Amino acid sequence: MIADSKPSRTARVLILVGGGILALILSVQAVGMLREQLHVGCSFGTMGEATGSWMCTDGIGYLFPGLALLFGSGLSLLIGVFVVLGARLERTRRRALTVLAFAPLLWSLGWLSSVTLARTDPLPDGETWPGVWLIAVGISALLALAGAALAASAPPLRGGAAYLLWLTGGALLVAASIVQPGLALATVPTAALLAAARLVPLLTRDESTDGLRDRFSAG
Repeated sequence: MIADSKPSRTARVLILVGGGILALILSVQAVGMLREQLHVGCSFGTMGEATGSWMCTDGIGYLFPGLALLFGSGLSLLIGVFVVLGARLERTRRRALTVLAFAPLLWSLGWLSSVTLARTDPLPDGETWPGVWLIAVGISALLALAGAALAASAPPLRGGAAYLLWLTGGALLVAASIVQPGLALATVPTAALLAAARLVPLLTRDESTDGLRDRFSAG
């Protein structure tokens, strides 16, 4: 008899919704990253009284950049909820959620790169826009992507190497959020999607049962 999948789906939805709420709360950290480190909406003074200082827009001016960053994370989590509720097979849910886990990171990094690396306006002596991006985002991005890759490649928790991969992947995601708190609006949804994909106990059927169901359906 095939077990009811409702508890597993409920747990996954709660994880995804919780990840979205936490990412929204932590998104305020992105303002400091955008304004003070990446200088989005800012210009460096080279003439007059403003020489040698940054002139930036006020706080409300960062509403659109913040929403742009949140868009990728929010959409990924929303699609994840639809996958959990709509996918028929357990392995389909796991694979789709695992792939979606990389979307918040890739979206945020792509958007931040587009608004930083293409800039040619003046900077303080000795600084370059690629260097600004690398210090503010690049190091944290490498940690986050490495952590997500390790967690995504880890087998189900059955001891040994699986635990080591999960712990290392999780530690790297936490480290990325500490190094750059402004990226928490991406790292938290990534962690939530990975947890929903691979850490939630498989309360329904396993892959072999899914395969049998596929064959019977085809017949």
